[in-house]
Amino acid sequence: MWPFKKKTDQPKPSGKDMYSDLRNMVLTAKPPGLESVVQPGEPYGILMEMGVQGGSATMLSMRDGSMSLYFSGGGGLLRAQAYPNIREAGAQFFSAAQQFTHLMTPTTSYPLPGPHRVRFYILTPAAALTYEANIEDLGYNRDPMSPLFHAGDRMLTQMRLISQELDKKQSR
Repeated sequence: MWPFKKKTDQPKPSGKDMYSDLRNMVLTAKPPGLESVVQPGEPYGILMEMGVQGGSATMLSMRDGSMSLYFSGGGGLLRAQAYPNIREAGAQFFSAAQQFTHLMTPTTSYPLPGPHRVRFYILTPAAALTYEANIEDLGYNRDPMSPLFHAGDRMLTQMRLISQELDKKQSR
């Protein structure tokens, strides 16, 4: 747990710092007791990261059912699994990930994708696996990871719809 200070002593982290901290935590910290519930080659988490104008977006789905979307400039949708449509799409995305581990390479570094690129990370107890491709190749089914991209895109679409709904409610 982070050391806590009085609110007056603690500077408010920027959106970029929060994004980096959350992303780094997901990619490098293994959940406690993981080895007792997940086999070495089985995924416990999947991230789909997209290079977007001015930064990046990270969407994740975890074995425990947690799902989130973070933007490098700040903001996002945390605890997205609270919404049934996102929960269903996220479960399908997570399930699809298991079919693509053979296309991925183990990694110990976690670069963000460049513009118009998508990078996947599948987290297993034994290793983090990664794969990067052009978003158009994925979208137009010209890449072997296209089915995983489309499963992730369905989850992202549900997150966008919920975000729009929440924005409407807040503006009333």
